[in-house]
Amino acid sequence: MQILKTHNKIYLQLFSLIIIFLISGSLLVNIFLGVTVIYFFYLMKNSSIKFNKEYFLPLIIIYVYLIFNSILSIDPIISAQRNIFFLRFMCLILILIFFFENFDQFFSKISIFWTVLLIILSLDIIYQGYFGHNILGYKTSSPTRNSSFFFSELKAASIINGLGFLSLTIIYHFRQKRLLALSILFIFLAATFVTGERSNFLKFLIMASVFLFLLMGRKNLKITFFTLFTFLIISFLTLIFTSNNIMKRFQSSTTYKDKKDNLIQIYKYSQWGAHAYTALEIFQDNKFFGVGNKNFRIACTEYQKIIVDKYNIQPRGCSTHPHQLYYELISEHGLIGTVIILSSLFYLIFKRLNKPMNKINYISLTYILVTFIPLLPSGSFFTTYNATLFSLNFGFFLYNSQNKST
Repeated sequence: MQILKTHNKIYLQLFSLIIIFLISGSLLVNIFLGVTVIYFFYLMKNSSIKFNKEYFLPLIIIYVYLIFNSILSIDPIISAQRNIFFLRFMCLILILIFFFENFDQFFSKISIFWTVLLIILSLDIIYQGYFGHNILGYKTSSPTRNSSFFFSELKAASIINGLGFLSLTIIYHFRQKRLLALSILFIFLAATFVTGERSNFLKFLIMASVFLFLLMGRKNLKITFFTLFTFLIISFLTLIFTSNNIMKRFQSSTTYKDKKDNLIQIYKYSQWGAHAYTALEIFQDNKFFGVGNKNFRIACTEYQKIIVDKYNIQPRGCSTHPHQLYYELISEHGLIGTVIILSSLFYLIFKRLNKPMNKINYISLTYILVTFIPLLPSGSFFTTYNATLFSLNFGFFLYNSQNKST
């Protein structure tokens, strides 16, 4: 156990730096994940280390399916590059559970570092939104989109959603700093709005509502609902009095030049609509297993003329992915692949719900469920960045505070 305590300190430092890794790009994240995989197999080899075996089978089923998906892909090499190495995220989930259930302080120390980094990121986003450049002098390509240290990558709001609420919940759970958590929440609120990421801002509001309910508790519902109401009012005032550029960003693509068109028509003629129709056409021709993971970008080129002729929309449905989780799943994995992936994940979710849950479990579950909201635009589920955020939250959710081996 002394060796494990030494390794715990090393991993504590590595996990504390995950935000810096995510901001820096895939290279550092993948190096971190590679170390995680190696350590996972080291622990597996050590007979004194026990992992919860009930989590293995669903994750193995997903992994075996992904390998099979590579074989059936229209470009097996591209799919294999993503699918074979997806094992690293499954190892990340199990490693997290191991450390959380064996070392109590792993939570608290990580959350402090994450919170400090996210506050710095948030303040820089707000600064960039006001002055047009961040503290490093980076000018945003659009005054309505602010990404801070992510530069051209528009991911800042997603990392606040992915790790910000976890950090605040851990701070409150272990240190009972309610006022501090509320103050930081409003900084995150302003920053997420100023990014101009509409989908992530909506997800932020959903997660913030759950967080406030967890923070205030069920014992005094009047105070809880008053706090929620106050938060929503402040959010609304933020929308009104913030930069006009950001307001224009939130209004753009949510209206259409023909005011008589309904929401369905507005969506249809948007870029997201073009992606959706392209994904649906790909699914029609590849119903069972799709075109293969990471292959939407290849297949979509053949369908642009079809969506123009059939749906009378502009040929702009081709991209690296269809920008919506379910369209990505059905086009690249088909009906059978989508059922395997979702049923395995939700089996784990329902299995965990049958055991005692704490605030940390609930807030991470909220992130997971928000990820699966239909229609809302999203990044590709299987990229290093998004899969890391999802895996971190899944590990926090599956961890059982009642299961202690030390």
